[in-house]
Amino acid sequence: MSASGKRGWKIKIILLIVLLIGIGGGMALEKWRTERHAAAPGEQGKETLYTCPMHPEVIQDKPGDCPICGMTLVPLKNQSASGGTESGKAAGTGPQGERKILYWVAPMDPTYISDQPGKSPMGMDLVPVYEGEEPGAGGVIKIDPAVVQNLGVRTTEAKLGKLVKKIRAVGTFETNEESLVSVNTKVEGWIEKLYVNKAGQTVKRGDPLLKLYSPELVSTQQEYIESLRYLDSVKDSPFPEVVESARSLVLASEKRLRLWDISSAQIKRLARTGKAGKDLTLYAPISGVVMKREAVKGMKVMPGMELLSIADLSTLWLQSRFYEQDVAWVRLGDHARIEVDYLPGDTFSGKVSFIYPYLDSKTRDITARIVIDNHDLKLKPGMFATITIEHESEQPVVSIPDEAVIRTGVRNLVFIDLGGGRFVPREVGLGRYGDGRTIEIKSGLIPGERVAVSGQFLIDSESRMEEAVRKMLEAQKTEAQQPAMPAASPEAAPPQKMNMEGMDMKAEGGK
Repeated sequence: MSASGKRGWKIKIILLIVLLIGIGGGMALEKWRTERHAAAPGEQGKETLYTCPMHPEVIQDKPGDCPICGMTLVPLKNQSASGGTESGKAAGTGPQGERKILYWVAPMDPTYISDQPGKSPMGMDLVPVYEGEEPGAGGVIKIDPAVVQNLGVRTTEAKLGKLVKKIRAVGTFETNEESLVSVNTKVEGWIEKLYVNKAGQTVKRGDPLLKLYSPELVSTQQEYIESLRYLDSVKDSPFPEVVESARSLVLASEKRLRLWDISSAQIKRLARTGKAGKDLTLYAPISGVVMKREAVKGMKVMPGMELLSIADLSTLWLQSRFYEQDVAWVRLGDHARIEVDYLPGDTFSGKVSFIYPYLDSKTRDITARIVIDNHDLKLKPGMFATITIEHESEQPVVSIPDEAVIRTGVRNLVFIDLGGGRFVPREVGLGRYGDGRTIEIKSGLIPGERVAVSGQFLIDSESRMEEAVRKMLEAQKTEAQQPAMPAASPEAAPPQKMNMEGMDMKAEGGK
C-alpha cells in the first residue's frame, strides 16, 4: 500500500474514534438519566451532574477529577429542575417564570445552532441558550468560574501612583573638551630644547615647555631695541610729530612681539638689557596632563603647527548611550550613579549636562554627556562604566502589568474582570514603561478596575468565537425575515448546521 493510502486509512480511523466518543458521551448521559429516573424518581430535582470541560463524555453525579486528563469536574450547564438537560423543552414554553430559550447549540461545536431541540452530528444532546446568555450580550464574555480557575486566569488591580523607572546604560570616559589646550607657535623656527618629552607627563601652569630659535623673532627683537633707542634720542625734539612717530614705532614693535606670545616680563627684560635673545620659551597655559606630544628636539616648526596638547583631567566627560525607548526618561540635571570594573565596590556620581540632539542610525541609541569630578585622578579617559539613573513620573499615573495588554497591531486591549467569570474587552491608550514590567495607561482604565494578566488570550479566543456565533445569529434572523419558500413537505426540516462561509472569524475581543 502506498504512503498516501496509509495516511488516508489513519485519518478515517481517527475520525471514527472521535465519532464513537461523541456518540458514547451522548449515550452515557441518556443512560445515566434513565437509570436515575427509574431508581429514585422522587430525588431527581436535587441531583447535580458533573462533567469534564475537556471531555464532555465523562459525566458523574458527584464532584471529582476527570479520569482521562485529571481536570476538576464542573457542574453540567443548563440542567432542568428534574435533573436532566432542558434540551427536550420547546423554545418559549415551560412553567411560568422560567427564562426564555433562544436556540440550541451543540456542546462540542458552538457553530452548530438549531431553533429546536435534538441531537448534534456527533450524537450529543443540544443544549439551550437562554435569553441574556447569548454570546456577546452587552459585550460581556461569560466563562464558567470553574473553567476560569482551571485555566489559571489571574487578575490584578489598576493602580494609581508615580511610575518609577531605573535605567541602566554603558558609557566611556573622555577628556573634557572644554579643558583641552593646544600648544603651538606663530613664528617659523627650530626647537632647541624640550622640557616635556613624553605624553602623560603632568605640568603646572607657567612651567616651561620648550625653547624655539627663530631668526624672524631675533630681527623683531632687534627692531624693538632700535625703536627704543630712537625714541630716547628724539624725546627732547622741539617737533612733536617726530616724537610721536618714534613712539609709534616702539608700540608697533612691542605689539608684534606680543602677538608672537612674548610675555610682558620678557619684553621688559629686553628693554632693560637691550640684548635680543635668540630663542623663545613657550610656557604651559594650564595645569594638566600632556595628552599628545608632536614636538621633537631639532625639529623645524611652522606657524600653527600643534606641538603639544594639554588637558585638565580634574573633570571628565562620561559619554553614555541610552536606548531609544529610554530617552523619554533621561532629563538634563538627572543624577547618575557610576560604577567601573577596575574599582569594584566604589561608586561615583555625576550629573547629566547635555543630551545630543541626534540619534545614531546604526545603534539606535542617543548619547548623553555626564560630567564627573575626578580631582583624585582615579578615573581615566577611555575606561568603560555602567550608569544607573533612577527617575519617576512627575504626576501620578494609572499603571498595570505589561503582560495584561493584548496588542493587535491596530489597537491595544485589556480584559476587565466583572466577577463571576464575566469579562469585557476594552481598548486602552499606552504610555511609558516602568520598572517591574509595568506600563502607563493614558486612557481606558480607572484606578481600582481589575484586569486579566494571564489566560487573556484564551479569553480573547472565546470572545472571537462568540463574535462569530453572534454574527451567525444575526444572519439567521435576517433569513427568517425574508419571504419563506414553499415547503417541499409538511414535515419539519431537520436541524441544519448554519453556513459559515463569509463569516468574519477574526473579530477582536468580541467587538
